Amino acid sequence: MTSTLRIDADHADAMADEQVRLTISGARPSGQIALHSRLSMGDGDLWESELVFEADEHGQVDLASAAPISGPYTDPHPMGFLWSMSQTKIPDHTPKPELSLAPPIRVDVGVRGDEGGHAELTLTRRYLAEGVTRTEVRDRGLIGTLFEPNVARPNPVVISLGGSEGGLNEPRAALLASHGFSSLALAYFGVGHLPPGLREVPLEYFQTAFDYLTTEGICDPGSIAIEGGSYGGELVLLLAARFPEVRCTIAHAPSGVLHSSVDVEGTTEATSAWSIDGRPLPFVQFGADAVDWTKPVISLAPGYRACLEHADDLGAATIEVENAVGPILMLSGADDQMWAS
Repeated sequence: MTSTLRIDADHADAMADEQVRLTISGARPSGQIALHSRLSMGDGDLWESELVFEADEHGQVDLASAAPISGPYTDPHPMGFLWSMSQTKIPDHTPKPELSLAPPIRVDVGVRGDEGGHAELTLTRRYLAEGVTRTEVRDRGLIGTLFEPNVARPNPVVISLGGSEGGLNEPRAALLASHGFSSLALAYFGVGHLPPGLREVPLEYFQTAFDYLTTEGICDPGSIAIEGGSYGGELVLLLAARFPEVRCTIAHAPSGVLHSSVDVEGTTEATSAWSIDGRPLPFVQFGADAVDWTKPVISLAPGYRACLEHADDLGAATIEVENAVGPILMLSGADDQMWAS
């Protein structure tokens, strides 16, 4: 018997943040179907997921409505095959490039029926929409990349900031521009002449970025937003509290207090990550003794929770977000094992 098993997607080539709906057909009625997904980031970083579904009486599975009978999640979700992936290969550590716009991501999806049928599909996930321009920014000591949609200046701008990894985070900025916002991916350490590590980064650098965007006519005063995650989430809350130029803030897994410095290898140092007027800002020190360093997968969250429980300078290190002049959106996972977001 020739297998008629097949897998289809409503948007096989789509933006990286666009939902895709997968459907499987041609299976044995009520038969089991294994779905394997594989995503390679191009630098040796490999992610995979394995799910098993039961076909309906017509031999079909719609991932938008079908719950897996085996896998890391239990409720129906059209994108579960992607967000449930686990890292199966860690890339070798290499110096981060100055410019880091990722090419389109390729996701290979394969299905196997319990009677031996097999089908494959390749999805393409893009960061940069047609018509978006990319311009390197090297003015006034700034290192960044400006993405602009095909609209006239001035246009509202979102400054996109990375976290403790350093370098530029171009993919998020490219996606924002693909949705109509100008976006500046701005590096603040670990690139070029900038500080080599996350150590006493001067906040005046960000004032320079605000001034650049308005004086160059890229955006009007009062139309600057900032977004960042993890240490970048801490940073955007700090900038919103101190600079009235920031009119909207998006913080992914942020901290409400200022933490100690982190170098490019992720080792905490006894100084502040941030400075102003040449002086380090108050901070709380990571509690390394609270972390179990013997586990194969290390959770740093206990060390960050410990510094909140025992810090004498917690009040001085708390970010005064009440001083922000615009709305703040904060997003965090329910089980953050990296720090106390």
